[in-house]
Amino acid sequence: MVSRKKEWYMTNAAAIVASAQSFPLAETGAPTDIDIREDFPLRNFKVENKSGVSITLLLDPVGATSKIKFTIPNGQTLTSDPNDNFTFSNVAIINDGAIDMAIGTLTVNVRNY
Repeated sequence: MVSRKKEWYMTNAAAIVASAQSFPLAETGAPTDIDIREDFPLRNFKVENKSGVSITLLLDPVGATSKIKFTIPNGQTLTSDPNDNFTFSNVAIINDGAIDMAIGTLTVNVRNY
């Protein structure tokens, strides 16, 4: 049960290799184990893709797939609609490009409200 409004901001601290998966909730600034236990599931996200490649955002990924996924073109931002009726506990990013995504070019914000 979500007991309070919480928000987390993560930026990739390492390059994301072409075709590789990245897990923003493992980056610096991500939720702690206590946060996960007390403040999940998540309800909204904002992903800023400032890189030169297209990415795929997966909600609650299983391997390299998910029931809910979004493609975010290079230089674009995707924000969920607060009226969307879905919850998630994890996110993954797949670099769809042929080049590495540089450090600091992907910012992910998640919140539980």
